[in-house]
Amino acid sequence: MAHRFFKNLTVHLKKRFQGAHAVHQKYIMYLIFLKAKSPFQPAHLMSNTMTPTEMRSQFQAFCHALHLDPSSSTILEDLRAVPAETICRTIESKAAGPNNSTFRGGVDDDWLPSTTDAMTWQRSGAFDQALKQKGYFDSTLSVIEKPADIVPNLERYYQDDTAEKIVSQYETLGDDAASEECAKMFGRMTSDYQVHLPVRILARDLHDAGFPVSRYEIRWTPEQNRTNEGYVTHGTDTYLWLLRLPFLESSQAEIAGA
Repeated sequence: MAHRFFKNLTVHLKKRFQGAHAVHQKYIMYLIFLKAKSPFQPAHLMSNTMTPTEMRSQFQAFCHALHLDPSSSTILEDLRAVPAETICRTIESKAAGPNNSTFRGGVDDDWLPSTTDAMTWQRSGAFDQALKQKGYFDSTLSVIEKPADIVPNLERYYQDDTAEKIVSQYETLGDDAASEECAKMFGRMTSDYQVHLPVRILARDLHDAGFPVSRYEIRWTPEQNRTNEGYVTHGTDTYLWLLRLPFLESSQAEIAGA
């Protein structure tokens, strides 16, 4: 971790989207399991986790896409020898298959237990107390053409049984549903379970424990940074709160800085 690389242990973690839950995991690991002084100071989470068994099929598919044998005793060394450019190109091209193109954090009962204890600990307020003691505080990426495409794409993010439970919470689409309707339904599901529900649970637990926490909602983004269809998509708010002036008109920069 950070203490292995830096002399200054005041490290600010900032991650968005898939990386946000990894920040959450690292805090929990240091606070509840290692019981050590964390090298992390402030953390900025901008946006689930699966077990190695559940991620095994993705690992195998990814290795095959790189023309490597996932069953080899030297597979980790083999992967490290692959140039970063090749790995990035393989991920971007979805060469491992569309259902294996989303990479999530993992729980392995070594770094982070695969039980619900961590969430129970968070809900109890112990997460808040430990933070105080330490002194710190997606549908456009998926091809959804028919109702049958929804569950396989949800399984990119969740365990199989969880994906089925999510689908059961929404109205059932007919087999003849239009692709636009199917994509919209998938977008609703991923928005609810990837963004709205997790962030509300975390904010609720911290608030209930008396820990200072704030949430924000951005309802407008610069038009020129949107997709060709004009949608406000995943991560386009970063131009505003990072105040990325090269990508903002002068009037937009005034709004961002207000």
